[in-house]
Amino acid sequence: ITDNFNSKNLKYRYHFFFISLLLVNYFFPLLIFNEITLFYHDNLDSVIVYNNILGKIYRGDLNAVDIFLAGEIKIEYFQHLLKPYSLLYAIFNTELAYWITDILVKLTAYFSFFLLAKKINKNILLCCLISCLFASINLPTHEGFGLAIFPYLIYLILFKKKIRLKNYFIILF
Repeated sequence: ITDNFNSKNLKYRYHFFFISLLLVNYFFPLLIFNEITLFYHDNLDSVIVYNNILGKIYRGDLNAVDIFLAGEIKIEYFQHLLKPYSLLYAIFNTELAYWITDILVKLTAYFSFFLLAKKINKNILLCCLISCLFASINLPTHEGFGLAIFPYLIYLILFKKKIRLKNYFIILF
């Protein structure tokens, strides 16, 4: 029993260490610039602006869409209209909603790849390291969770004989 406890404890320590490494991306700019910095400035030209307007629409300002092309773009054409994470832009301010989404995408990528790596290799340290590397590549956060959940889909295809309701729920979410 103590061996099992020690191995789980070690696994949690590895997770804590590598997730902390992922968070350095946020804390290091906070120490230097007193703000979290964005890697690509192009994100501020389109998708984040659209999500900001979606947040205003979710809060009840239906005329917020009129800012685009003098009202010629209809709300139905917004590509993130029905994505659940766009609701964060209604709850929080735009910057905080983006960073929450960014962190959630990175954590999803980390644990998704960890599940796949753990099935391929039993070395937990190596699995955590590779998962951290996968999560730290600059995933297009504003595009959502598709690329982040992809290793989980591969895991399900290769290693699960029967997919249960919880697996469908994870994919749907």
